[in-house]
Amino acid sequence: MRTRIDGARVGPTAIGLVTIAMLVAGAAFAGAASVGPTSSTVTVAGDGTPNLATATCPTGEKLVSAGFATTTNNDVGVLVTGMFPLSSRKVRAEAVNLSDIPGVLKATAYCAKPPRRKSKKKAAPKLKRIVGTVANTTVLVTTVQARCPAGTSVRIGGFQAVGASDGRYAILKSMKLKSSRSVVVKALSPEATLVRNSARGLPVDPGFLSAIALCGKGPKLTAVTRSAPAGGGTATGVTARCPQGKSLAFGGFTDIDPLAGTYLSKLSRGGYRSATARVFSFTDSTPTSIAYCG
Repeated sequence: MRTRIDGARVGPTAIGLVTIAMLVAGAAFAGAASVGPTSSTVTVAGDGTPNLATATCPTGEKLVSAGFATTTNNDVGVLVTGMFPLSSRKVRAEAVNLSDIPGVLKATAYCAKPPRRKSKKKAAPKLKRIVGTVANTTVLVTTVQARCPAGTSVRIGGFQAVGASDGRYAILKSMKLKSSRSVVVKALSPEATLVRNSARGLPVDPGFLSAIALCGKGPKLTAVTRSAPAGGGTATGVTARCPQGKSLAFGGFTDIDPLAGTYLSKLSRGGYRSATARVFSFTDSTPTSIAYCG
């Protein structure tokens, strides 16, 4: 049995090419001396078994941002199926390898020491977790949203997905903010198999798609985007960079390719200002990296 982020139990699921990823996010600490990455890498065998990687910030430091990387190319198909914060110091990434050749999954926690508080009486603000979960639909695209309470905004975000019980999969197409309070993820649905098996009267667990938002106080954000052409069975990285005087709070991703030919294989942070998305594309597409700056 697997457990959803919101604690609900789900039955055994044949996870196909379910692509899901964490929004590279951050509750940037004002006054932090540095933001450093801590990574955990696991080997993912080519047997279709889900694997986990957990990165943990050093003692005394807190999670600012998160990232992941997978081996995804013409020969190795390690595809991320989940990424989300486990606590204020930990990030988990999940992946499955649908090829016959072993690859790797890397989870990265970007960490910083919280600034010293002038008053010991004032506790550090806590983040509230909001989870939105929907079943994969029989229409072309499944969309899910997590919305923060009034007076707060998304500071760290994440996602989790499980494919249909017949092995079909959803393919990630968009992870971005709808507003300062809402994280939205969209994925191509395993609709063809669901519709066919439903018509045959066969039972199908469609699986689910979740968006997770950790909500708290933070500066107003503006979006900076960068796009690049991709395709031809190659990897393409796209970096969006915040302007001088601004720091990265979130990084998002969109892909206008309407086909199941482009796969997100890396999200990372560069210093205080840059968010990078890397895709592997069999078909022509235009991936866009989004840096949310504050």
